[in-house]
Amino acid sequence: PASFYTRTKITRTSMWLKIMLIPLGFVINIGMSNLSLSFTTLALNQLVRSLSPVVIAVTSFLVENKMQSNGKFFTLCFLMIGVLLGVSASDDFDPLGITVCMISVIGQ
Repeated sequence: PASFYTRTKITRTSMWLKIMLIPLGFVINIGMSNLSLSFTTLALNQLVRSLSPVVIAVTSFLVENKMQSNGKFFTLCFLMIGVLLGVSASDDFDPLGITVCMISVIGQ
């Protein structure tokens, strides 16, 4: 049967680079997350990784110039405040571990 999908041939280097961003982000996400576990606890790692909606919103603004609604914006602000309070109150706080974990969130 004929398929409704026609495959686009990768003809330019720019197309190849855009495709390769996906596995690169995946490797950064998993690798840095695992590395951060050697500096922080799993609970603190998961707390920092809960910032992924904020990172996605910022990325969509920078890449697509997409503005979030006021409700979403304030929700993301409260999320950032909650994570900041949780991380700062943790006894397991390690600046290197938090930095590595934030890099993994950006790779997501």
